Amino acid sequence: MARIAKILPLPSAPKQGEMTMKNALAEKGYMRHPGTGIGIVPVQGIDGKYLTGLDPEANYIRRMRMVNPEAADTEAKIVKERKERLEAITGLDLGPRSEYYAGVYGEKFNTGLVASRVKLIDGENVYNFSNPHKEIEFWWLTQIADLIAPSLEEYKQGSCKATVQFYVSNPEAEAAVVYAQNMTVAKAVEGLKTMTVDKQRRVARLIGLPVTDNDKPEIVFNHLFGMINRQTIEFGEYKGQNPIELFNRISTMSDKVLGIKSLVKEAIQLRVLHKRQNIIYDGENPIAQSEDEFVNDLALESKQMERMALETRVADKKKIKNSIENYEYVAPKTVEEATGKKEDNTGKK
Repeated sequence: MARIAKILPLPSAPKQGEMTMKNALAEKGYMRHPGTGIGIVPVQGIDGKYLTGLDPEANYIRRMRMVNPEAADTEAKIVKERKERLEAITGLDLGPRSEYYAGVYGEKFNTGLVASRVKLIDGENVYNFSNPHKEIEFWWLTQIADLIAPSLEEYKQGSCKATVQFYVSNPEAEAAVVYAQNMTVAKAVEGLKTMTVDKQRRVARLIGLPVTDNDKPEIVFNHLFGMINRQTIEFGEYKGQNPIELFNRISTMSDKVLGIKSLVKEAIQLRVLHKRQNIIYDGENPIAQSEDEFVNDLALESKQMERMALETRVADKKKIKNSIENYEYVAPKTVEEATGKKEDNTGKK
């Protein structure tokens, strides 16, 4: 069965109350007038090579190699095999400087010996790989980052250019990405389920979730579960970070480090200690240049007494806070209750 790939227009969300042609089209599910499209030809990079999607020495692979050499080698191998397969089928030279891409405006146009000018419509642009020329066309189109996103997922993550209008629909690749994401979430949730409630509280406190010592276990679990399933952290010092990566980073700390970090965080929240411009103060005395430095200091065996003293101060502050929160004022019903003196009903002053 031949493989099918598609290039689709980005979903266009209408804006309520906006009286523009663009918004009117968006309400009908269009980005532009039906039947219209965008004309595209192969483009060159700054080094003069055409962006073909079939070049194992392409700049994007070189950049990938700086970050992840193994992934770059795998990508280069796939691209090389793809190029050699298509060259063998068509008899064309598909190198990044070949006439196939450069001759799009020449006399060989529309002969199949050079690339064609492509019109992407506001609908499904379907590429059936049983036609090798359509497959070649698809691969060079995917390299036009100014116009086409590698996937809808990458576009939603904000990693694409603002000029993008289309995305590559690759069900197999998208399914693999979604599967990997779901497995990561499942693994994090499984780790959450095996944690003690005390550890869940500490992790939640460090992440900045609104949990207290008095919250029931179900509430603590729900806060963490909800956070794991978000797209991003939306508040606090970890705003913008990936929730699962943050959860894994904190939950895999040793119990000792996790306990000390939680203690320091509580001490700052209860104002036993103060944090100003990242510096930790005890009263007016600076005691550490950062939370991490203070945690590392308290983790030393020689600082066990200081750690226990801070635990006592935090526990005392909690007792005071709880007594204030649980205090219930009962209004006196009589003068005697209010003043401790009997009410004078004789009329004497």
